Amino acid sequence: MNDMQTVHDAPSDSAKMTNAQTVHEVTYDLLRSLGLTTVFGNPGSTEQTFLQRFPDDFTWGVSTSAYQIEGAAAEDGPIATAFGVNRQALALLLSGACAAHAGVAGVCIALSYTLAPAQIYGWIGVVFAAVMMGGLGRPLGPIVAGIVIGVSESVTMALTSPSWAPLVSFSLLIVVLLVRPSKV
Repeated sequence: MNDMQTVHDAPSDSAKMTNAQTVHEVTYDLLRSLGLTTVFGNPGSTEQTFLQRFPDDFTWGVSTSAYQIEGAAAEDGPIATAFGVNRQALALLLSGACAAHAGVAGVCIALSYTLAPAQIYGWIGVVFAAVMMGGLGRPLGPIVAGIVIGVSESVTMALTSPSWAPLVSFSLLIVVLLVRPSKV
């Protein structure tokens, strides 16, 4: 009988482990100690348990798989590298894709117009105006600004002389700079 009392009086294993950290806590502490507080992912069934008690001092990025890789490399390079993203190869791949798109755009322009080496001076002003109007850090801004400039120059050429068309892009740029100088 005395042995039974000893078993019941001894602290149980669960009582001994109340001060122990959980796997979540150990993982978050390790990530904090490494300075990796930005996590990218697409929450599926495997991430649900990881996100149940997600700390307030961490940032969770959700998007498509392509953005997860590119965004992870841009936002927090060490965490992207920790997850196996080769940042140098990704940068080279994206640069190559951008160069290929620029080459295709150049071919399309060359098929539509007669090009001469001095023509760059005619395009550089319009491109500068479109980029400045659309904003430097936004990818869709210059596209929209380019469409607005193109339509306004076409309307100007249809209603007046074609020599007035460049004046339109720079006038639009000046208006944008006057109305919202901090957004450019």
